[in-house]
Amino acid sequence: MSFGFQIFDSNGNLTLNGERQGFVLIDIIRVSPNDSGSRSYNDIGGLSLITTQSPQEPPITTRAALLAFNVVNVSASAGVVTWSPRFQQGTLYNVDIYVFAS
Repeated sequence: MSFGFQIFDSNGNLTLNGERQGFVLIDIIRVSPNDSGSRSYNDIGGLSLITTQSPQEPPITTRAALLAFNVVNVSASAGVVTWSPRFQQGTLYNVDIYVFAS
């Protein structure tokens, strides 16, 4: 039995296969959900960048913290990760963008 994941594009073509590729966490970028920006990665040797995000957890769980929701638009292309505001609800918490190379 094999384990892993596969990602297909809108045409049904396999674009990423977790059984044949390794991923290395290369950076965590902490951003405000109201800011835009970018970061370049010049020394990745032709590898692809993959990003995901998670809101920063508050130190104390309160009703306001449980009702907060903060996300950003994030994309990676040609060694550059970019982000911009997307949606904020409730208390603003920073968002961590995780950058992987594959």
